[in-house]
Amino acid sequence: MNKFVLSSLFLALGLGGGYFANSLIQHQHSAGSHADLNTSGEAEPLYWVAPMDPNYRRDKPGKSPMGMDLIPVFEENQSASQPGLVTIDPSVENNLGVRTAKVELNSFATAIETVGTLNLNENTQWQLNSRVAGWVEKLAVKAEGERVDAGQYLMSIYSPELVKAQDDLLNALNMGNKRLIESAKTRLNVLGMSAQQVKRVTNKRRSEQLIELYAPSSAYITKLGVREGAYITPTTTLVDAGALDSIWLIGELFESQAGLVAQGDRVEMRVDSYSGQTWQGQIDYIYPNLDPQTRTLRVRMEFANDDERLKPNMYARVSVSSAQTSQVLTIPSEAVIRGGRFDRVVMKRGAGKYQSVRVEVGRESQGQVEILDGLMSGDTIVTSAQFMLDSESSLSADFSRIGPPDRHSESVVASGVVMAVKDGTLTIAHEPVPEWEWPGMVMDFPFEQAEITEQIVPGRELKFTINKQDNQFPISKLVPGDLNPDALKQSAMGHDHSSMDHSQIDHGSMDHSTMDHSQMDHGNMEHSTMDHSQMDHSNMDHSQMGHRPQQNADIDTSTLVDEDLDWLDFDDEEGEQ
Repeated sequence: MNKFVLSSLFLALGLGGGYFANSLIQHQHSAGSHADLNTSGEAEPLYWVAPMDPNYRRDKPGKSPMGMDLIPVFEENQSASQPGLVTIDPSVENNLGVRTAKVELNSFATAIETVGTLNLNENTQWQLNSRVAGWVEKLAVKAEGERVDAGQYLMSIYSPELVKAQDDLLNALNMGNKRLIESAKTRLNVLGMSAQQVKRVTNKRRSEQLIELYAPSSAYITKLGVREGAYITPTTTLVDAGALDSIWLIGELFESQAGLVAQGDRVEMRVDSYSGQTWQGQIDYIYPNLDPQTRTLRVRMEFANDDERLKPNMYARVSVSSAQTSQVLTIPSEAVIRGGRFDRVVMKRGAGKYQSVRVEVGRESQGQVEILDGLMSGDTIVTSAQFMLDSESSLSADFSRIGPPDRHSESVVASGVVMAVKDGTLTIAHEPVPEWEWPGMVMDFPFEQAEITEQIVPGRELKFTINKQDNQFPISKLVPGDLNPDALKQSAMGHDHSSMDHSQIDHGSMDHSTMDHSQMDHGNMEHSTMDHSQMDHSNMDHSQMGHRPQQNADIDTSTLVDEDLDWLDFDDEEGEQ
């Protein structure tokens, strides 16, 4: 009895212990499950993206522009989805000395640096010659470089030809012949005597042996071609001179810079003789040809020189500011990593995240470089320590296209059926797009109104190009489906005519006389229900109709009356047969 009681007691304790242990295990398992759920719940999404466009981002769940649920993006899979994206710790980022700058839209005025030498303004230069042969009797200027003022006496010449021309004038005056007088005065003017000198001869009634020559304008003598007593002819250069109130600089530009300058562009000049001072001028002329040896383009610049401090043959440095300013994307020149095949920059893609991207650069000026493609206004790029970041990012970066991999504008050709045409939008039920892993669906596509023709109507099959541009999918190159008879015959336009009731169609206005029935197979037509009594056959020419032999046995004539057969025009031979 005691053994039985003890056995029962031990059995009860065992069952109770097992139940308690099982409950404890289940409780721990449940607690562990909750802990796992809590742990997984801590990994919150960074943002939500559209399934078919990762560039469409939102900070909370929702719908994409195509009506699809947004997909969450977590930190652990963000870097895996972006080739070349590297992540560094903030402390490492600080130790590297990473500095960044924004891509900005600025007015870009190209500044071109060049050098040149100063020259006289050829528009102010003049040359003095004699129109007659003779001798230099007196010379007022003795050396080159002397300054002469306008109207200043330069020299006197003796010419027998001029003396004889004066005597002819005096003879005409004595004769009182007006025609000869005017002719003689004109000849003296042609030979180089001024109107004042001719008047003096006329008043004194005496010829002058020496004729004075005067400076036409204020200038510096650059060349003195004669001395006193020299014999001269009309080909002899007596004096060359030029003014200094305006001066030229001839600069040379590289062939690649030829298209960056234009006449009228502003120029700033510095010369070593006057340190710290600048002169403002402009491009006066661009020469029409390049130097075949140096492959450079000569450009002439003009500067005011009222104080005459600038001298010919001075060496000068100039900076040309192109007037062709435009709003362009710019970044600091130091941010560009020059490569053999292409250029690239390091973009900052988030906190501690960087990515090397390929860019296309244009003009460079004053520490800024123009970005033609690859970046957008507001992007952040690295200007310091970018080479160390690029050495890691470029190992896996995608340089096959310009710009970040998630910002490409792609295109794909698709086909579908037009459902609706609205202002600026086409609703199309398109077929699957395997290139983008799109299933067949109905979507609204923006389009250019100029693409629409009369053939683009609801129900029309269509081929079109979808352009992926940021968050939009505009379409272009709309090509309506083929409407030729062969295509219609093959596809039958998707319609089933077997169930169509032609009895409801009004043929009263149809002109059958213009229809070609020669190819029609009437043997397959059901005539039993046709009421020929209502048909007007008076204009029908049965001789042109191809009636294949019919089996008369299949025709039920029991219901026909004589008047129903009046329209039949059988000849005698056919009646006998």
